[in-house]
Formats: sequence, structure tokens, C-alpha cells
Amino acid sequence: MLCAVLAGIGVFLPSIDLRVDGSVVSKRADLSLYKIASDRELARRLLAMYRGSAHRRVGGKIVRGLSPRVGGRARAALGDARDAMDTLDDVSDDDVRTAGIALVAALGALLGLAALAAALVRRSW
Repeated sequence: MLCAVLAGIGVFLPSIDLRVDGSVVSKRADLSLYKIASDRELARRLLAMYRGSAHRRVGGKIVRGLSPRVGGRARAALGDARDAMDTLDDVSDDDVRTAGIALVAALGALLGLAALAAALVRRSW
């Protein structure tokens, strides 16, 4: 979930420089989503850097100021960016852990149901 929110914000606010360990992550450099998902400490640092960023505050003011003044697709895009920023501001480490557990449980249930359906189909033939 954290990765999806970060990716969503990156699409709408490309002027934000993401710095990880002193280096800028931009079009020329990338940060693997797998690395973020597998390294809990890196995800915490990214979230802390996002929350402490002056660019985030400026971007938030710009998005909130412009969205009521524009229309059409621009308004929808700014609204999506604002929603993504609000969501990321409200996300805690416990929320990320709970979402991960829920995702694993849902995936396990889906695989179990698929196996059960396959067994029932095989049995009926």
C-alpha cells in the first residue's frame, strides 16, 4: 500500500526530489519496489523523509490551492494527488503491517478457493 501511494504521488508531483541516504531518486536513478517492500527500515525512513519534507508541504499547499480553481481533467488529477497525499499522511507503521497481513490472508484464501474449485471440477469428471 505504501508503495502504491508513493508511486501515485510521484506521478502527479514530479517536482519532488526523493532523497535516500543522501542520493536523489529520479528518472536517472531508481529504487526497487521489491527493496522497499522487503526492507522495513527503508520503508520507515522513506515515510519519515516524506513527512519531514518541505517539498511535501509546498506541494500540498499548491494542490489544495489549485484544485478548487481548475476544472475538468486537471481538477480530477489534483484531487487524486490530494487524496493520495492525505492517505499517506494518515498511514502509520501499524497500518502497513495490518494491510500486509490482510493481503497475505486474502491471497491465501483465494488460492485455497481456487484449489478447492479445481478439486471439485476434477472430481466431477
